[in-house]
Amino acid sequence: ENFDQATVQRMLSYLYTSDYDSGYVGSDAESSKELVKDREDEHVFTRIEKEVFGLVIDTEESSNIETAHLDSNTITIRHVLVYAIADYYDIPDLMELAFQNIRHQMYGGFQVKYFAEVVKKIYASTPDSEEKLRGLVHEATVEHIGELIQDDGFMDTIAACPDLGAFTASVLRHTAELLQRQKKRTEEVNGTLAKLQWVSNAGYRIMLLM
Repeated sequence: ENFDQATVQRMLSYLYTSDYDSGYVGSDAESSKELVKDREDEHVFTRIEKEVFGLVIDTEESSNIETAHLDSNTITIRHVLVYAIADYYDIPDLMELAFQNIRHQMYGGFQVKYFAEVVKKIYASTPDSEEKLRGLVHEATVEHIGELIQDDGFMDTIAACPDLGAFTASVLRHTAELLQRQKKRTEEVNGTLAKLQWVSNAGYRIMLLM
């Protein structure tokens, strides 16, 4: 399994500190100092990666480690990659941390733009039997389906990717279940309103008889 160098560094950071950084949002001086420090320490991480983990590092994706002004979905993808590497090396606590970070990104500030790339990365990085992370992206998609189906980029990307057939089917199923629940809720509300109307009318008729 190949993982980009930035993802490997995040895993190693977690092993040393029980946390990891997904990147720097903004261009403040403190972030710049941290970025320089990361790059100065990069050779140390690389040596550990090769000697301890025997990793094959994909340097193509890590050539632009930590850029400023990251969008929400770029950060989400980084968490997805951490989730994948934690699964590969069987680090359940790191998997859970990455999962919670992904949840926070999806529900803390959902962005339609490039969300399809998040979906693709999740499906490319997890086995077919994986339900937790895939289930999360299904829920987020259904919750924002109105926005997503109006976004040509999302629709075109999903349509052009045959590997996302399972995703499409699951979203359709979740959407149908949501609509069914909404229909049932509407029927219950209408039934309650009808009963209230009947009681109101009955009371009015009693008043007339008096």
